[in-house]
Amino acid sequence: MSGTAEEIWHRDFYDDVFAAQCLRRNADEIQKTVAFLMQKLQLDSGMTFFDQGCGIGQISLALARQGVSVIGIDLIETYIAEAEKQARAENLPCTFYTGNAYEFVPPAACDAAINWWTSFGYSEDDNKNILMMKRVFEALKPGGRFGFEYKNGERLLKDFAQTNTLCDISERDGHHTVWESRYDPESNMVYKNWIYTAPDGTRHIKKGGGAKLYTANDIKRLLKEAGFTPPVFYGDIDGREFDPETAQRCIAVAAKPEDV
Repeated sequence: MSGTAEEIWHRDFYDDVFAAQCLRRNADEIQKTVAFLMQKLQLDSGMTFFDQGCGIGQISLALARQGVSVIGIDLIETYIAEAEKQARAENLPCTFYTGNAYEFVPPAACDAAINWWTSFGYSEDDNKNILMMKRVFEALKPGGRFGFEYKNGERLLKDFAQTNTLCDISERDGHHTVWESRYDPESNMVYKNWIYTAPDGTRHIKKGGGAKLYTANDIKRLLKEAGFTPPVFYGDIDGREFDPETAQRCIAVAAKPEDV
């Protein structure tokens, strides 16, 4: 298999079984996410939106149902195929591409963009990771807004201070999923193994390539280096204030300066 190390582990890790069990969010979460994005990114019907790392397209498709024209990019071919199929079935204003988010810039300038559900930080090298932010910056019109969602690194650092390994378990309709997260302080990377057991006892074990642990201050620094205005942080899609001690998520909303 050709490609970079990041691309190779992604193509193995993000398969259709993983999508079915972990990428599909419930309708209530999607609805709240869309409401948050429409408000905070100042989106309206007829605008153009860039979804970087769109996966199976749940957010893209939901925004398109609001009349937003969407351009989505993801590395996983089957995910893009699923998103395209659904967009065609509903005749939605979506264009999806399979490609590398470090390099891809939409063919049309966009009013807003997102990188959501921790679709970032797969390299130990900040100079590599920031390329995604730079591609979003290039994609946006002057004044365009960028929504960036990531793990709350400050809270995770405290959790990992107790033990370098964390374990999350979920049960749903007979499906058993275990997440094993290991923190490497030397690289500042979090590596995840995913162990899924189907109701018939079939097991799937995936070893993830890891994501860098960034704090809100780190994200602010990277956004500034990419050219964005200072971000406003939120602790969740309900718009609550970001509290580094308690927030599960770290959502940053920044903008491309008007005079660029």
